[in-house]
Amino acid sequence: STLFSLCIGVSVASSNMFSNVTQMGTAIIAYGTATSSDGVSCFYPGSADSGTELGVYESFDGGNTLEFVDGVGEVAEALLLMAAASRDINGQNLSVIVGGLLGSAISMDGGHVWEKLNIPVMVTQDVKYEKASGLYTLTGTSRTEAAVAISNDGGSNFDVITVSGLYEPYPRYGSFPSSQTFYVTAGGWEETSIDTHLTSRLSISEDGSLKQHQSGDSSYSWAQVAKTTDGGATWSIIYENFKTGYYPNDIHCYDENTCTFAIEGLDLLPRILTTQDGGDTWNSFIDTSGSESLIGVRMTGPTEAFVAGGGDVGRIWHTTDLVNWDEYTTNVTDAVGIFSFALTEDTSTVYATGVLRSEICAMLKLEF
Repeated sequence: STLFSLCIGVSVASSNMFSNVTQMGTAIIAYGTATSSDGVSCFYPGSADSGTELGVYESFDGGNTLEFVDGVGEVAEALLLMAAASRDINGQNLSVIVGGLLGSAISMDGGHVWEKLNIPVMVTQDVKYEKASGLYTLTGTSRTEAAVAISNDGGSNFDVITVSGLYEPYPRYGSFPSSQTFYVTAGGWEETSIDTHLTSRLSISEDGSLKQHQSGDSSYSWAQVAKTTDGGATWSIIYENFKTGYYPNDIHCYDENTCTFAIEGLDLLPRILTTQDGGDTWNSFIDTSGSESLIGVRMTGPTEAFVAGGGDVGRIWHTTDLVNWDEYTTNVTDAVGIFSFALTEDTSTVYATGVLRSEICAMLKLEF
């Protein structure tokens, strides 16, 4: 069943290649991305060698050179690093947070020195800095409960808030457009799966490697979006979809009422859902381009959004009216899909993580 009012659109304005694609490096594990607002610095949490050395790939020259900083996973006490976010004030005072399986870390000096993040044990694949609210956030599971961790002081201190009302405590991603209004996507794919799903077709095994799924039990699949307007004291379900095969991914909001999130499923066309009334109604864009997956989402204006995914090639969708979507693609040799991405302040450049046909991860710089 679904709990929402839905309008469907498939309008595509144009299809384009990125003007420039740079594959900065590859790794067995590289799932998260962060960048400074000016694009000079970028960060990819991941692994070196066989995948056992967890750290962060860092660049301080716009992606021209990339250096692996080892030991960040040990500092974070994490079994896997999967997500990243950064914060700066007019290009100054850059800080970075990386998070993942059971641990997270923060650098207050732009990626040089790392410290364990001051939060309880948490499993997360979503770390954000929300410019609209000034909050650093992590969404995931803490001590078997669905939870969000929120900092309003640049990452020094966090409050952990339980997300209630979900079908099961499996949150995926969150967005926090104000100090009181939060949105969280949640969902499940296969009841017996112990893997962490990046997408409906790709999950992360216990050793950190990618695992591809060709089929799944759609009778178990479910997707929800939960919302709070009182800082997490109470939650309501504003979207849900059960047993149709769909699985939810990232959500991002421009303000308290305007949000975009992505949803996908095995043998189903991915969709982008947008709301401008706080989730009372949702418009749906169906991706008929050949994508198998849509994952990362960022809103940069009241009607501007970017959504990344792929499956055949790396692909980012862009809209300036939440109705018509332009696609930008990579060559198949650069990526067959994009996991995560981070935009520069002027949105001209995207740092992203993608996957190759070999199931190795690629660290990318994309220019429109």
